[in-house]
Amino acid sequence: MRRLQKETKSLLKRKQSFEKKIASAVDRINEGGQTAVSKPRKARRKKAKSVTRDSKSFFFHNSPKYNNQQQQQQ
Repeated sequence: MRRLQKETKSLLKRKQSFEKKIASAVDRINEGGQTAVSKPRKARRKKAKSVTRDSKSFFFHNSPKYNNQQQQQQ
């Protein structure tokens, strides 16, 4: 008898959880896909042009190819 009561309790809990899942799915459908956009998109920052120029020249002047050319000229 007790075993039967335990089984019915567990079945009722499972039924309730399924009902909750179904209800939330129905709510999502009724909203019409509005849940996907919750936050506005962040704008990407643009790098300053001077920074990119400086970094390119830095890497170019510190490259082994450039250094070898400078040594050969001297």
